[in-house]
Amino acid sequence: MLFNNMLHFHSGINQLKPMHKRVFRIKCGLFLVGYPISVSTAASYLTFVLSCSTLAYATFSVAEYFLIGINSFFYFLVVWEFEGSKVEVYIKHRQHEHASPSMEDIQK
Repeated sequence: MLFNNMLHFHSGINQLKPMHKRVFRIKCGLFLVGYPISVSTAASYLTFVLSCSTLAYATFSVAEYFLIGINSFFYFLVVWEFEGSKVEVYIKHRQHEHASPSMEDIQK
């Protein structure tokens, strides 16, 4: 999230349209909420491992569920950010030199 936000800011994308600025602010907000939750998961899991506390494990689990939701929403914003864009994929097949002969070669 951090590097995504840094690239978003320094590339100037957030200046293209008002919607991009809004998306950037939402992403920054999600990062500011997600970062402390990430740190709390590390601390609560370490507490659970060292003390076998069920409260620490419950705290870790709830924080992890929130993190999953935050990450999902963060990357879902790409759909909103690139609205109207499309991706095209082209595949070109190259026949090998030692490939079996084609039907036209056989009929000749």
